Amino acid sequence: MSRFDLHMIKRLSEMLTMSTSCTCILQEVLITIVEAVQFDLAVIFLKNTKEETFVLSCSHPNRFQKYKNYFKSEKFTACFDTDRKIQGSKHDLITSNRGEECQLYSIPFPLSYDKDIKCTFILIGKRDVIISAEDLSFLKIIMNQVSLAIDNELINTNTKRLSKSSLMILDSFAEGVMVINNQNIFFWNQKLNCLIESNKSWTDYSIEQFFKQLIAISKDTLNTQLAIDTLQNDSIIHYHFFIETRSNKYLRIKKYPLEKSHTSFTWGIVVSDFTQYKESDKLKDDLIATVSHELRTPLTSIKGNASALLRTDINWPKEDQILFLEDIYEESDHLNDLIGKLLDFSKINAGALRIDPIVLTVQAFVRNLSVQLQKRYKERFSQISLHMDIGEERIEIDEQRIIQVIFNLIDNGFKHNTANASIKVNIHRFDHNIQITVSDNGKGIPKENIDKIFDKYYQKNPNDAATGFGLGLAICKGFITAHNGEIWVESSEGCGSSFHFSIPIVRR
Repeated sequence: MSRFDLHMIKRLSEMLTMSTSCTCILQEVLITIVEAVQFDLAVIFLKNTKEETFVLSCSHPNRFQKYKNYFKSEKFTACFDTDRKIQGSKHDLITSNRGEECQLYSIPFPLSYDKDIKCTFILIGKRDVIISAEDLSFLKIIMNQVSLAIDNELINTNTKRLSKSSLMILDSFAEGVMVINNQNIFFWNQKLNCLIESNKSWTDYSIEQFFKQLIAISKDTLNTQLAIDTLQNDSIIHYHFFIETRSNKYLRIKKYPLEKSHTSFTWGIVVSDFTQYKESDKLKDDLIATVSHELRTPLTSIKGNASALLRTDINWPKEDQILFLEDIYEESDHLNDLIGKLLDFSKINAGALRIDPIVLTVQAFVRNLSVQLQKRYKERFSQISLHMDIGEERIEIDEQRIIQVIFNLIDNGFKHNTANASIKVNIHRFDHNIQITVSDNGKGIPKENIDKIFDKYYQKNPNDAATGFGLGLAICKGFITAHNGEIWVESSEGCGSSFHFSIPIVRR
């Protein structure tokens, strides 16, 4: 007759399945087994992939020392033999440290969650105590329950660790994140509050309070309310909408499903700052409008002059014909310059800009620059002063690209100035670089625009006819960056501007 009855098996099974911590309840289970079979000790061992053995639980730790020599012996390793299914028990006779002859039963059992971990249940008692086959069958059933309980604990532990890691990752996001279960907020990160202009601890509030905050900061409260109503519909899994805030931010609110069951729906909200993208889209729209205008102007002039020359009813004097042709030539040159800027910018934007550098002295570069300045600016050359304070230093540059940068800066100096414009080009050494400065006495740049002046598409005043594409300074920055240099500006409104850029000196 078995020492175990169904009532005991049920109680042990409930202890293992209902407990929140398997390792805490195992000792109580082992003590119950030892008392039922009237043995001395019950132990559960684990062995990892490195063949290291650990005690997971022990019924009576004070009795463990009696059998320590056996647990260190080679015979003990046979107790873990299993083909990953619960097999029959292994019976052995052993001698305790005190010289007592004892009997040992081992039941190896697998773990489904981690098949690399080997487990075995050890039961040790006096030689004259009989363990029946029925007792062993019940023990195997209990060990099966123990295996499931250990599996569940490993899964729960790893899930909690993963959840904690996931929340730490979410907290470091550059976007605002909120996680909601049904209508309860159980996670949010600090970036969320920065974006929606709040200082609330959202786990203390309902999701309705969060939506009220979105409406409060929105310029268009009606459309925001309609979008929120749609977002709250559980049948709509993926959804996003945009709001423009009263502080001129442009936010995207996006809903993500995380987990759905019959009783709960866990979902997330990600709040992203799209202000920069919105501004970029507006700048692109302004650029397209400007390009259309800038290209149409020379084309209109070319077409007008060509149409005049083609008229057969007028016999134009030779002097007038030359003026028409000169105008066509100049406008074609202007058109070529505009298209060149667009091509340069597209290469810079695509990361495909190529330069053809040569090594030359700064003095040789300045001589070439002076010649090209006289050719390009002709009548206005008297308004440009070129000064060099440098020795025989050498630089490795794509000469035409660097001259193009200087031309762009001089063009800007004339464009945003009066007829009495004065442009100064100064070249000198600073540390291990050649620094070139182009200064003007023009309108200057407002302080709030200084940081944006080199951004692509940026135009100080899109309605100003002198503004142009808004690509010139972005192109300058691209050329200088390709030379491993830096470019910056010093300016104040009404006091002119000084654009500086540096190029590394070639070391001998």
